[in-house]
Amino acid sequence: AAGDAGASSCCGSPASRRTTCSSLTASSPSSAERPAGRAEESEPSSPEGAAEAAAAVAGHVWRLSQDPVGCRAVQDLLHHSPVRRAVAAELVGHVVKAARSPHANHVMQKFIAASRPQECQFIIDELSSRAGLLFQTARHRYGCRIVQQLIRHCPPSQLESFSESLLLDAHALCCHSFGTFVMQHFVAHTSEAFRGRVVRLLGEQAPTIAQSSSGCGVIVEAMQRSSPEEASWLARCIALEHPALLETLAATKHGYGAAITVLEALEEPELSAAQARLLRPTANLGASRHGTMVLQFLEGR
Repeated sequence: AAGDAGASSCCGSPASRRTTCSSLTASSPSSAERPAGRAEESEPSSPEGAAEAAAAVAGHVWRLSQDPVGCRAVQDLLHHSPVRRAVAAELVGHVVKAARSPHANHVMQKFIAASRPQECQFIIDELSSRAGLLFQTARHRYGCRIVQQLIRHCPPSQLESFSESLLLDAHALCCHSFGTFVMQHFVAHTSEAFRGRVVRLLGEQAPTIAQSSSGCGVIVEAMQRSSPEEASWLARCIALEHPALLETLAATKHGYGAAITVLEALEEPELSAAQARLLRPTANLGASRHGTMVLQFLEGR
């Protein structure tokens, strides 16, 4: 509550916000005028227009970013590269606070999506500035979105130490309601080497990770993004080393998709062994709607 009060105070009166937002949006192209695609492809029509937009935003970026109206005006201006540089200068030092703001997090996300990877380095540096900070941000309702954007838009080579930090807490992130989306993005966009390390972790910790719906989401994404060899290895870890786990997954809402993904990755003779176990009367998959869907998948193979 104290943080919200501080944000409201720094944004000034409603009248001052409206005045500043009006000057900002007047410099921004409308959605009809703005071409589709990455923001660096949507440059202002003239140097004068860019200068006007940069002047309008100067000195106001952080306080407007915390405001429900002002944050939209700032996001609109991120289609101009000169303004992006001005925005970056005023966001430096505020990344952690922005990651916890219901409004400023959208400015940060839009900045990352609109910018070249090297322009986002200050965000990576601030989120890596102290131990545990990245972990906290990846588990935050708003912060996880910023981490996902960085993973999506920055090359793995730029995120080397960033990725190492995520792997230190990968087990907890996989099982967290927000952290799972970070880890799903990670396995989708990281290098083969880092993806392989996540797959290894999932195999070694399958009994605990697969028990949560969040963890199942990471398992499915990892198997779909991995090489056939890695996916097959992870499938064998679940189906052969923990056969009771496969039965449990097959009968639950959060797990049946993972069970089907495991079965798709298995080869003979492991596939036949897994099918035989699931088709046993004691497995009783037909008693649940999700188990029935797994049985239908087996019948169609």
